[in-house]
Amino acid sequence: AKECMLLSQRSATMPLPPGTTAVMPNAGGAGYYRFALEAKDLDGLLAVAPQLSETEAIMLADSVAAAFRAGRLPFGEFLAAAGQLATHPSRLPSIALGLELVDIGDRWVDPATRDAIATKLQELYGPRLADLGLDVRRAAHATESPERRLLRRSLASLVARHGRDP
Repeated sequence: AKECMLLSQRSATMPLPPGTTAVMPNAGGAGYYRFALEAKDLDGLLAVAPQLSETEAIMLADSVAAAFRAGRLPFGEFLAAAGQLATHPSRLPSIALGLELVDIGDRWVDPATRDAIATKLQELYGPRLADLGLDVRRAAHATESPERRLLRRSLASLVARHGRDP
């Protein structure tokens, strides 16, 4: 169900229907803002992340990444979010937090942590790449949709290049 509320003050309380298990603060991903959720509410939203629309899932990934960068989200929860979003059917939300992991590995961590991130990239994205299949011969996937080909290319980069999987 979709519930909307126009805020006329800095904050407000909105009652939720009984039995609500997940709340998407940016319905349709239409707003130009990030959101922060309590841990249990974020867990509820992440549990349904693969069913969110593409734009909602992109906004979720963006909000999770921003919360992590701001020091408001522990790394373990960031990784859990990456795992949930990695299964989203659309390319952009499925790889968004993987690209954040690449950035973290490239810029902010020591070599041992960089190796752990490479392993995590293999774990998160390797199974999906294996399901899609990867044939490197010229035009091997030419009959597939552009979106599927782009997904494969993105996953291959995350797994092989950044995850260091030969």
